[in-house]
Amino acid sequence: MNSRSRNAVLASLARLLIENCAAIVAANRLDIAACPPDDAVILDRLKVDEDKVESMIASVLSVTAADDPAGRVISSDTREDGSHRLLGFGQ
Repeated sequence: MNSRSRNAVLASLARLLIENCAAIVAANRLDIAACPPDDAVILDRLKVDEDKVESMIASVLSVTAADDPAGRVISSDTREDGSHRLLGFGQ
């Protein structure tokens, strides 16, 4: 998948989050209601409100704005036996 295709998928995800924000928050209220009330950690992680959805949207859009790392080598080394090891992002 090329950068243009990946960014189109991510833009679609951002659009769907925007369009479905109210439904996501409403469904989350049901999840919150079903969660044990004495488990504050789970409740905090589970909570999705408008601000959290906006943060999700911003995160998705920031990925589309970033340089595409696909095909780039981020480190390499040569082992004692002479073989090479590359660490990178596949395409």
